[in-house]
Amino acid sequence: MPLLEAVGMTPTDKNFTVATAFMRNEQATTYRWVLEQIKHLYVSSAMSIGSESILNDGEPIVIIIDRESRLMPVIEDVFSKSYHILSKLKKNWLKTKRSQLNSPMAPVTN
Repeated sequence: MPLLEAVGMTPTDKNFTVATAFMRNEQATTYRWVLEQIKHLYVSSAMSIGSESILNDGEPIVIIIDRESRLMPVIEDVFSKSYHILSKLKKNWLKTKRSQLNSPMAPVTN
């Protein structure tokens, strides 16, 4: 059973889970339904706490995605106003973060 996880990042580089979905399959229609639910949740949550000004016309400003061929066109359609960054950058970013965590000079956080 495929798993889709949407993760956000705070201005202080802390990650948080936005949504997690177990999907029936990895077809475009399934991705579309999940992403539309996430978009609805995102817009509803932002408006309920009064942070409409940080929205990009009701969408996140940046979305980093894997190179999943069925997900890419759907995410471009559902989140058309967001910038889309592919996984090569994400992998480099994660590699940098991991090396910082493994560094003896890395700060310890609890």
